[in-house]
Amino acid sequence: MRLRAIILVVSVICCSLLACVKDEPFIPSYTVPPTYDFEDIDSIITARVIMLHGVKNYLLSGTDSVLNAEIATALWTNTDSAFTPAMVPNFIYKAERLNRMRSTNLSGDTRDADILKSFIDSAVTVSASHNVAGSNGVPGWQMLSNPSEKRLFSSIGIEYTEVWEKAMLGAMCLYRVNSQLSNPANATTWAQAFHYSGIPRDYDPTINYGDSPNRPLAIATLFPNAESIQAGSKIFEDFRRGRAAVNAGDLRVATLAKDSLLLNIEKVFALSAIHYLDAAKDGNTADKLYNLSRAFGTIIALNYRSSKQLLNDEAYIMILEVFDNNFYTLIQNPTAITNIRNVLATAYEFH
Repeated sequence: MRLRAIILVVSVICCSLLACVKDEPFIPSYTVPPTYDFEDIDSIITARVIMLHGVKNYLLSGTDSVLNAEIATALWTNTDSAFTPAMVPNFIYKAERLNRMRSTNLSGDTRDADILKSFIDSAVTVSASHNVAGSNGVPGWQMLSNPSEKRLFSSIGIEYTEVWEKAMLGAMCLYRVNSQLSNPANATTWAQAFHYSGIPRDYDPTINYGDSPNRPLAIATLFPNAESIQAGSKIFEDFRRGRAAVNAGDLRVATLAKDSLLLNIEKVFALSAIHYLDAAKDGNTADKLYNLSRAFGTIIALNYRSSKQLLNDEAYIMILEVFDNNFYTLIQNPTAITNIRNVLATAYEFH
């Protein structure tokens, strides 16, 4: 009788297991390709990323001449065929193609677009002083020491081109990556998120891409700042792993890959901000102001992070409030810069 009872229990367990197996969807075996070898082309997103770099190049030209406010607005809204070959050299899309894509622009794809446009307007305003030697209270040019490069600063020391570009990496690229991957089961949204990241399909952190049209763009330009945690390689792997999993119907792995890459992208922005804050304590006045402006833009970008579990709102607002100062004054207070650097390092457990 006891043996029969044991057999009965085992039979029930086996039947239950078989029922569970039967209910589980069949997932075929699949491999993760070494490159982003998936057939998807999103010309609209690629164009937006190139437009971002094109607008930055136009704003940088303000060091030698007064920028035109109407042209700057046309670039922002992609009207009046404003893009020129000089603005978008060595990109896979030429200026003519961007100008033909009338319904594709930065203004309609950017979170908090009015704020981001105000940085462009400020860069245009400062360009009126491109031939004036800048100082505290006087907008104008100053020379970076390494490399020797002319940059424009406002009367309170802000380099608006850098603030705008770094903030755009958050307000457009990071925001869109997060929103697209809110549904990790969709192959199309994975493709769109990948293109917003700006990672080359054959990304290799050991390669010097130079001015290759296939070079890292957008968020991927920040990867060198996060080499200490190999974030670029991890993010690229997660994009490939997640997309392969979706194609195979493996939602569990796709979700894990999504969570991993969003965390590492957030860490890329945090480490970039730390890198720029550290650099803002060295070099000449222009170097310090330039790096402080890059840090400011990157911290604005962190407003669009996927989660607030690591960097909470209270800490984030405290960091932003430090930048509500004259930058000439702030670079004279390395302790304040170190303090906000340490807040970021503690939040993200960087040691």
